[in-house]
Amino acid sequence: MLVRLSGYITEPIHEGFFKINIRKDYRPNRDLGPKEAIQLLGYFREINHPIVFSIIHILTMTGMRNEEFTRLRVKDLQYESIASTYFLEVKGKENKRRQIPLKEKGMNSIRMFRSARGIYDIDAAEGDDPLFTTNTGRAYSPSYLSQYLTKAIKESRLPFLKFRSSFNWQRIFF
Repeated sequence: MLVRLSGYITEPIHEGFFKINIRKDYRPNRDLGPKEAIQLLGYFREINHPIVFSIIHILTMTGMRNEEFTRLRVKDLQYESIASTYFLEVKGKENKRRQIPLKEKGMNSIRMFRSARGIYDIDAAEGDDPLFTTNTGRAYSPSYLSQYLTKAIKESRLPFLKFRSSFNWQRIFF
């Protein structure tokens, strides 16, 4: 509008713009697939970055959403003695509770994360403590987790990122 008022453009060109709708089928798939997830995990393991490795590992292993991940508390990690397995009690959309089984590798990632952050091991932590914390000891917010992972993934400069203008790390499929 300022350009038009200054006399640079005399015609109201904005009136000629059309609204368009692009069907979901025609939008590019920005989700990260199994190959990309494996490359990311390999990269962060190789450079010894246990924080990002653990977060991506848990997200890919469980299929958890960003918000579910950031709400996790130590008490949400439970052990089923009959099946000899761990699971996460997650509060999902519309506060619906669901249980997500965890393999031993997932438990190792949680322990590795907590050790790298210098916070109490799961056995010694308080139930209301966040399961995953920022470097300040607080729970991640969904927006901060998104920014943190996006930055780390972009900085990896892995080959599959070269041809993507953007990606949706929150949708990592295995």
